[in-house]
Amino acid sequence: MLFALMASAENVKGTVKDTQGNPMPFVTVSILAQDSTLITGAITDEKGNYTIDVPARTYIIQASFVGYHTAFGGPDFVLHEETERLKEVEVKAKKPLIERQMDKLVVNVSASPLSAGSNGNDILRRSPGVRIDKDGNITVNGKSVEIWMDGKPSYLSGQQLKAMLDGTDGNTIEKIEIISNPSAKYDASGQGGIINIKTKRNMMRGLNGMLSAGYGGMYFGDVNRWLNSDMVSLNLNYRGEKTYTFGQLTQVFAQQDVDFETGRSMPETATSKAMKNYSKSGYNIDFQYYMLKLGNDWYIDSVNTFGFILQVPYMNVRQNILNGRNYAYTINGSDTLRSTTTTDTRTSAPQHTANLNFTHTFDQELERELTVNVDYNRYNTKTHNFQETNYIGLTNQGLDIHSKQIVDIYSAKMDFQTKFWQTGMIECGAKYVLSSTNNNMTTDSILDGAPRPSATSDFLY
Repeated sequence: MLFALMASAENVKGTVKDTQGNPMPFVTVSILAQDSTLITGAITDEKGNYTIDVPARTYIIQASFVGYHTAFGGPDFVLHEETERLKEVEVKAKKPLIERQMDKLVVNVSASPLSAGSNGNDILRRSPGVRIDKDGNITVNGKSVEIWMDGKPSYLSGQQLKAMLDGTDGNTIEKIEIISNPSAKYDASGQGGIINIKTKRNMMRGLNGMLSAGYGGMYFGDVNRWLNSDMVSLNLNYRGEKTYTFGQLTQVFAQQDVDFETGRSMPETATSKAMKNYSKSGYNIDFQYYMLKLGNDWYIDSVNTFGFILQVPYMNVRQNILNGRNYAYTINGSDTLRSTTTTDTRTSAPQHTANLNFTHTFDQELERELTVNVDYNRYNTKTHNFQETNYIGLTNQGLDIHSKQIVDIYSAKMDFQTKFWQTGMIECGAKYVLSSTNNNMTTDSILDGAPRPSATSDFLY
């Protein structure tokens, strides 16, 4: 029998104890919808306490821990040990939805209906401690994090990261690892936390694939404009006796149209004249994202694996002002100033990422393995920003800005890890990294339609 909780506030607080009244740390507390779909969750602290932020609505609260019966109800729980003894028993293993491992929190996406009809962003939003704001920035427990894919850094952020997650079908995700305190084997930029998204490895022999697509649209009748977005993703993999080859092709498109008007009226007073001002503006954003991913794992034998991964994401964004921007100031019924502004900004960001990797497993039970990775990443961004303001009856002023950023990152690392006493983990390794950055920006001033001397800045690091 499931007991549902009506949350009256925006956070749920409670404690988890055993039958002796002792607090239980590291218990998984999950907030589920009425259809048992995971909404969010948390892990109890050393005193058995938990706090979860949720909107006010009806939920099912579940507490689970290895060796104890799963409990429903809350917000306070008492967990009972599984002490029944049977003469004969058939054991069927099932992965818990959320489990606490030695160095990370794991959401087993494939063990739940969470992935159906969802993309990478949807699943991350429901993971314990993860928050995604309206701009796509991802935090864990309030700290910025790095997103990794299959144990490799994605080198993506902002719009590209959001597009990649939107284009990742939930059915292709095996699990999500949330590492709040990364060890030294991870890049320094991920010290706030790492989210590692592990995709499924199809064990069926032969060629397998999946095609997914989505469309969203909204029509605004007062301005007669559409807002559109679509996503198409194709995943193919081939499993042979000694190899596993996989590929992904993703396309994401989004369009925004925004119009707004503002006005202000000030009546005449003893010390000032009547004044009115009015402005009208509109802009359009077209966003396009493409991702090509290819890879292969070669199983040399049962303990040695060699592989490569190649990723080529590409982003193109254009933003421009529609019909100009108009400002009109009226004093005593006569126009004194009117201006129009036009802007056009175009950004293209091709990227190339390549990885060679080798893994040798000494002992699978102890997670004792040696890994070697060689990586190369080039991030190239080009932006053209044109702005011009036309003051009626006066001068025209504008800027024509061309900027470019090229970042090259080379790295090679070797890591060894092993468990000891089943309660600790030893990691050691070596890493070499070389990065180079080239920023270039050229600015042309425009006065009455004629360009003025250019200003150029270069930054090499």
